[in-house]
Amino acid sequence: MKGLNYKSTQTYSYEKSNEEMKRILEYDGLKNWQLNDDCKIVEYTIDHSMQMTLSLLIYLQEIKFIRLTIAQNIQLCLAILNKYQELQKQNIQHNYLSSDRILINLTDKQHQITIFPEKLVYTIHFLGYDCPFYERDNYKDSKKKDDQSIKEIIINIIQLSKKQKFD
Repeated sequence: MKGLNYKSTQTYSYEKSNEEMKRILEYDGLKNWQLNDDCKIVEYTIDHSMQMTLSLLIYLQEIKFIRLTIAQNIQLCLAILNKYQELQKQNIQHNYLSSDRILINLTDKQHQITIFPEKLVYTIHFLGYDCPFYERDNYKDSKKKDDQSIKEIIINIIQLSKKQKFD
């Protein structure tokens, strides 16, 4: 995003074997991560000039700071669904998917997300594989089936698009 020229780090724990987690992260395709085998954590470096979480994108649309067309939101839903299906074919389960853990990686600096709808070129990545939602009181029971999480996320995006249409 124009004007957001900073980086941050997001850290997630995991319980899977180190080899399995490395396989998942390599398949996901996001390049800027480090695996700490001893502590069983993954550190992602987020470049906010080119990457944002889905939850931030939704929030920025809700406050009308940026605008995506209905078609762009539908394409976003399809990209998220396609990512989920790719991972499913590889027998990769996230188990803790939410809009905070979906990263939109813009791949073309010429087309940024703004108040004016433009063509967007991006890839979708999931963060926090196998990491419980520690911010919840019942984090030990926060595991959720990926298909249910994907449905909820897509419904949320579509409802946002419907709401914007009538505003």
